[in-house]
Amino acid sequence: MSVLSCSTHTKNNEGEIFTISLKPGEVKKIVLQSGTLRENDEVFCKEKRIPWFTNKEKTLFFISESYFSELNPFYCIRKNQEGDKKIVRVLLEEKAYPFEKLSVPKEKIEYSKNDLERITKETEILATIYEQSVGALLFEGTFEIPLNAQITSQYGAKRLFNDKKNSQHLGIDFKANVGTPIKVSNSGKVVLAQDLFFTGNTVIIDHGLGVFTMYGHLSKIYVKQNESIFKNTLIGLSGNTGRVTGPHLHWGVKVQGNWVDGNSLIQETETL
Repeated sequence: MSVLSCSTHTKNNEGEIFTISLKPGEVKKIVLQSGTLRENDEVFCKEKRIPWFTNKEKTLFFISESYFSELNPFYCIRKNQEGDKKIVRVLLEEKAYPFEKLSVPKEKIEYSKNDLERITKETEILATIYEQSVGALLFEGTFEIPLNAQITSQYGAKRLFNDKKNSQHLGIDFKANVGTPIKVSNSGKVVLAQDLFFTGNTVIIDHGLGVFTMYGHLSKIYVKQNESIFKNTLIGLSGNTGRVTGPHLHWGVKVQGNWVDGNSLIQETETL
């Protein structure tokens, strides 16, 4: 086996296993020689099945690490009828994130009974969506930011609301007046286009291989669920719907079940 590209790698003493480094809230691509994985092979990382893609040139899959990582190293394992084989060793490194102290109206951080019922229902819907990524490559080339504008809140910012409630911001916020055109970061399939409690009018795109992007607080949505769209397609207009204190675009990136920094996805797809 040979790793063609996976950011950084070194061969270790365990044979044909390659070691990469990963930080909390980041994603890495793993590119192997074509033929390394066969049709009925499965890949698991930390007991989670990872979808993969192959053609005559390469075999590709993505791994990610939770923002809340305990920094425990792990292996990605190939499983087939012949048994299990370790193919990638993943080492975790620490990463520091910024801190934000915010003052917001009380109703923005406290929920009624009806609010909680709606939140629970939508959480279940979203969990199902994020577990059903297409096992194919739906995107093409480098991911792009959805809006060329000032970033008002970075991914990973630790937040303290009204000196009482702690939270983490697991997306990127872009400054945007109501009505600013928003384009999709890459091609894929629309798997959600509706109003949600927290993120208001929301569009979620499945790009395949466990990679999703989410666009929140839109004033208008221009795409429909199950629609296939191309990179740079206009998906809606920015707004201030949902739980917000002002208009902006919230851009979220979820890979293999973890919310990650969208910048790391952009970096990892620059050489695809």
